[in-house]
Amino acid sequence: MGSETTIVNQLTPLFKPDSVAIIGASATPMKFPTWITSTALKSNFTGKIYLINPKTKEIQGQKTYPSVLDVPEKVDLAAIIVPADVVSSVMEECVKKGVKAAIIFSSGFKEIGQKGMEREEAVLKVAKKGNIRIVGPNCMGVYSSEVNLCLSLLSFKEKGEVAFITQSGGYGIEISASAMNKGIKFSKFISVGDKCDIQDYEYLEYLYQDADTKAIMMYIEGIEKGREFFESVKRVTRKKPIFVIKIGRTKEGKIAASSHTGALAGEDAIYDAVFKQTGIIRAYDIEELFDYLKAYLTQPLPRGNRVGILVGSGGVGCAATDKCIELGLQVPQISDENKERLSAILPEFASVKNPVDFTASGAQGIFTNTEVLKKLFADPNIDAWFFGGFTSSSIAEIRDIVEQFRPVIDKINSKDLMGEVNIPLVGSMDENDIVRPIMEKMFGAIFYPTPERAIRALSALYRYGKYLEELNKVKNDKQKERVKSVN
Repeated sequence: MGSETTIVNQLTPLFKPDSVAIIGASATPMKFPTWITSTALKSNFTGKIYLINPKTKEIQGQKTYPSVLDVPEKVDLAAIIVPADVVSSVMEECVKKGVKAAIIFSSGFKEIGQKGMEREEAVLKVAKKGNIRIVGPNCMGVYSSEVNLCLSLLSFKEKGEVAFITQSGGYGIEISASAMNKGIKFSKFISVGDKCDIQDYEYLEYLYQDADTKAIMMYIEGIEKGREFFESVKRVTRKKPIFVIKIGRTKEGKIAASSHTGALAGEDAIYDAVFKQTGIIRAYDIEELFDYLKAYLTQPLPRGNRVGILVGSGGVGCAATDKCIELGLQVPQISDENKERLSAILPEFASVKNPVDFTASGAQGIFTNTEVLKKLFADPNIDAWFFGGFTSSSIAEIRDIVEQFRPVIDKINSKDLMGEVNIPLVGSMDENDIVRPIMEKMFGAIFYPTPERAIRALSALYRYGKYLEELNKVKNDKQKERVKSVN
C-alpha cells in the first residue's frame, strides 16, 4: 500500500497543482508554444498560471517573467516548451525553485537515438536532485478536470468520467477530439511521450484512486517496467475497466513505433496474453474502442452471456444471432410465459421465439405495451437484450409526428417505462434516425449503426463482468479455505 500512496502523493502536483509556470510561453501566431499558452489561459484553471519568457514583458495581457526563479510565489508544476538542448538548464532552475512536477513538450530526446538519449539522461539526473516527476518528453501535455487545467493543444471543455493515457501525442489529440464529438468526455488526458520518468503503471495507480475517473482507455506502443505494469493493472481492473488499443502488431508497425517514441513494442502475443490475464479489454481500432466505452458508461454489466434478441426484421435478428455465437454469447429461448404474452399482442405471422421478430406490423403492439416489455426484458432466461430492425427514416411525415408528441416525449423517463430492469440494452439503428434519441430515452438503451457493432460491445461488457466474477470466486474460495484451516 505504501508504494501506491507514494505515487499518488508524487503525482498530485501534476494533476492538482495550485500553480503552473509555462516556460517558453509565446504569443507568436501559429507556433506550438502559443497554442499551449492560449489553451491554458482559457481553461478556467482554478490556480495561478505564470508565463515565462525573457524576451517579452506581456503575453495576452498577462505579465511574463524572465525565469521561473523570478516568480514571486511557489510553483507546483512546470510546462516546458523550449528547445531540447536547453531543457536541462531549465530543469536546474525548476529544482532551485522547488517545482514538484514537470511536463516536457520538447522533442529531440530518446526518439532520435543516442544523442537524444544522452540529453534525456542529463535532464532526468537534474530532476531527481529535486524529486521532480516528469511527463514526457516529446508529448502533447495533460488535462485534469478536477482543477480545470488544460496544458495541451486540445481544449477539454466538458468534464467526464474517462481517463485517457496515450503514447502518441498527435494521434492521442485526434482520438480525444473524435471521442468528444461522439459524446465521450474526459476526466484526464495524459500524453506520456517518451516516458523518461513516470511510467504507465504509475499513472494507473493514480487513476485507481481518482474519484473523477470511472473508466480508463489507453493507446499503447510499448510498455517499460512490464512486471510493475502487470501488477498495477491487476489491481486497477478490479475497480475500473481499462480499454486498450495496442499498435505494433506487425513487424512494420513495431519499427514505426520505435522511430516514433523510441518504444520497445515487443511481441503482440505476449501483450495479448497479459491483457487477458489482467482483465484489460482490447480494441483493434478506434471505432471499437469508442463502442466499448459508450457501452460501459451507459449500461450495467450483464449477469451472464445469454442474449435476447428483439427485432422488427428477421434479417437483423439473423445477423445479431451470428455475431453472438461467433463471440461466445448464447441465444437461448425466452420463458413460455413471455412467449404467451407476445403471442397475445403480435400478429400470428410474428415469431415469439428468440430472436423475437415482431415484424413491421407488430411494432405498434410492442411499443404500446410497456408492461409486456418490462416482463420481457426481465425474462429469467436472458442476461442482456439486443433490439433493432426498425427505422423511422422511411415512414412518411415522421418528423411531424415526433413534433406533435414532443411535450410527451420530453417527459419520458426510462425508469418510468422500464421500472427496475437492470440489464444491458443495446441495439442497432442509423445514427441520424430521428427516433433514435427517443428510443434511447425510453428504454435507457444505447444504439449502434449495425447489429454486429452492438453485439461486439455487449460481448466486451460480458468479458469484463466475467473477469470480475472469476476474481470474486477466487477470493471467496480463499476465504473458505482460511475458515477451514482455523476450524
